[in-house]
Amino acid sequence: MPLSDLIRRFCPYVLAIKQRALLNFALVLISPLMAAVLLWSFKVLFDEILVAGRLDLLSTFAAIYAVAAGAKIAVDYAAQSIEASNIETIVLALRSDAYAHVMSLSPGSLNKITSGDVLTRLQGDTIRAETLIYTAPLLAFSDAAAVVIYFCFLTYLNWQLTLCALAALPVVVWIVNRISPLVRKASQLSRRADSHWMSLAEERLNAVPVVHAFSAEDREVSSFLQRCAKVKRMEVASLVLQARQSALVELVVATAGLVVVGFGALLIRSGVMTIGELVTFIGTVGSLYAPVRSLAKAAGRFQNSAAGAQRIADLMAVPSLVADKPNAKVLEKARGAIAFRNVHFAYPNGQKVLHGVSFKIEPGETVALVGPSGSGKTSLARLLLRQSDVNAGAVFVDGMDVRDITRASLRRTIAPVFQDAMILNGTIEKNIRYGAPGAPPAEVAVAARAAAVDSFAFSKGGLLTPVGPGGIKLSGGQRQRVALARALLCKSPILLLDEATAGLDGETEELIQDALEKLAGRRTILVVAHRLSSVWRADRVIVLEDGRIVETGKPTELLSKSSRCRELFSAQLVERVAA
Repeated sequence: MPLSDLIRRFCPYVLAIKQRALLNFALVLISPLMAAVLLWSFKVLFDEILVAGRLDLLSTFAAIYAVAAGAKIAVDYAAQSIEASNIETIVLALRSDAYAHVMSLSPGSLNKITSGDVLTRLQGDTIRAETLIYTAPLLAFSDAAAVVIYFCFLTYLNWQLTLCALAALPVVVWIVNRISPLVRKASQLSRRADSHWMSLAEERLNAVPVVHAFSAEDREVSSFLQRCAKVKRMEVASLVLQARQSALVELVVATAGLVVVGFGALLIRSGVMTIGELVTFIGTVGSLYAPVRSLAKAAGRFQNSAAGAQRIADLMAVPSLVADKPNAKVLEKARGAIAFRNVHFAYPNGQKVLHGVSFKIEPGETVALVGPSGSGKTSLARLLLRQSDVNAGAVFVDGMDVRDITRASLRRTIAPVFQDAMILNGTIEKNIRYGAPGAPPAEVAVAARAAAVDSFAFSKGGLLTPVGPGGIKLSGGQRQRVALARALLCKSPILLLDEATAGLDGETEELIQDALEKLAGRRTILVVAHRLSSVWRADRVIVLEDGRIVETGKPTELLSKSSRCRELFSAQLVERVAA
């Protein structure tokens, strides 16, 4: 994306604080004007006081200078304080919007963008995007204003010497234009390599038990170091380019400074300039070259920032594979009827999962979906939650196509318990409340008892017990119980259980099955099951294989005769008989 388009893309974030931004720009304009006044005071000091022998005026001069210097310090402090506040405001807004966009994306939308890459963009690239639209323009404006003000002041002092001093500018501009594009390219490569090591670290840190189990620590550390070394090479290359540019600019500026001093000495000798004017001129040239050098680096700053801003723009431009229609309706007072009609579905990688699946679930009915791994059970659950959309056919809730319903209202209608119980850092109570944050404590306690959470929570210290990141302080079965309590508290008309009791012992599972049985007839329950205990209690069983329904019926009927369902649970049936 061209630099101008990137700036326009993120410009609204500056417009949101335009009054404070304008005040900031005004203050950085005032600062060089006050600096020029202070520089002029040195001409007065040399010519009117020191050379003229008016030492009695030194105290008056010192007082006036102190007031002027104090005023400049106050202006600079105010400018820096407002700038810092504005920068943090913009970064916060950018980071929040980028995070909100990522959170709104349906699973699979990010494609090859890993979680580590997303974190890299949220962390560093938001700062670079802010630099592109605010810090870099502010600094460029400040430098340009200072150059103009000092140039006018130098011209007023002596225009011939001014031309001599500014002869170096075309050379500086040429150097910058040659090196800046290389800086941007090196910065882009560095940011890309940076996300690679973060992605690796995030993945491996989540798999530490596997790494330890196969004694792969050394290999993982070696792989990590290789990726970090690549980042180092990229960063060094970028810094070397910037250092080369700075060194060349400094060389040109230093040469120009020597020429100015020599020519100024000749002008004093001929009586064209006074000592005070030359001292003031040299001081002003020194003040001029600082913003000139900074202005020479402005293109590099913009190019470097653009690399990060582009990554944020790309992230925020990722479309969700599933999105609400403009005229989507809110599903209110749902009864819990579910229907799949001739549903075909394939994942973005082309793998076909479902082939013309059709079935209905009446409100209050409990249905078990069973089948071997890869038969399409979880895909049906994803389609019901509208984490993905069908390729053909339709999914209905209460007679409405889920694609015509707002995702928020659809998901309020369905309370899921996933096979991988996702527990967040915080307390047990906070996790149970996640789907219903306003629920009263009494209802939280009821849900905890129904899911048998209380049997372990109170031995740990109650529902306010911290669970640690990812629920690390809980066992797998305890995490599943907390996730089930979370779903029960939502009181949604549809309860979706994807192997919700897989990690539980027999006694606890029996307690939870009893709790679910009490909901029978009051909520529609769709169970993705691999355990016989879940199947026995269902009103109906739907057997899937290779993405197709191969049989359906009551569990007692299917399990008591030769059927695919009986084959799937044959081992568990033997155990049940033996018990």
